[in-house]
Amino acid sequence: MTGIPTILILLILLLVIAAGAIKVLREYERGVVFRLGRLIGAKGPGLILIIPFVD
Repeated sequence: MTGIPTILILLILLLVIAAGAIKVLREYERGVVFRLGRLIGAKGPGLILIIPFVD
């Protein structure tokens, strides 16, 4: 029974990280993506996927 709480905690942690990877830019916004301090490029409006803890 000790494996079930561990799996549940890992699943919740994975969902929180995945939710932080999705950003929404409104139609009047532009986003600039930096990866490890270097400029990757500009993003336009819409759903933007980033790499958590890197971008």
